[in-house]
Amino acid sequence: MKLRYKKIEVRMQQGASIVQIDVPEWTVPVIQAIHPEVTEISDVVVDMPTPSVSREMNRMKVTYGAEREEGGFTGIAYVEAVYGQNALGLAALKRAMQAAVLPDSTPVTPQALSPVLRQDLLQAISDTSSEVSDLIGADADADELETA
Repeated sequence: MKLRYKKIEVRMQQGASIVQIDVPEWTVPVIQAIHPEVTEISDVVVDMPTPSVSREMNRMKVTYGAEREEGGFTGIAYVEAVYGQNALGLAALKRAMQAAVLPDSTPVTPQALSPVLRQDLLQAISDTSSEVSDLIGADADADELETA
């Protein structure tokens, strides 16, 4: 089954860190409920087995957790705050999941490959020439130990 995912950028901890992730389309509103600074970057097409609505609801409850109320009590789960509770919540989540289903003829988005490492840099790093010494090891020169 082909599903629409979203590549999003999430600013967390008042902008201290920025994360780019690919998530199912129906997960984006839940993440936006937790982190107000979410930017959709692009659509991603993923080929995966048909997901279960109830399993997905439970997965998101565990993954995204719940609000904390005064006194440390756990409030409503973020996924339930977005989609609703019980049968109504499952029905709303099912509609959102069905909206992400794409035709079988849709091409899958290729995964980005990690960049090719420059072989000259790898060689320079792995080269154990006499210029490199272990400053804290047993083989350190006496001069190096005195200057430290």
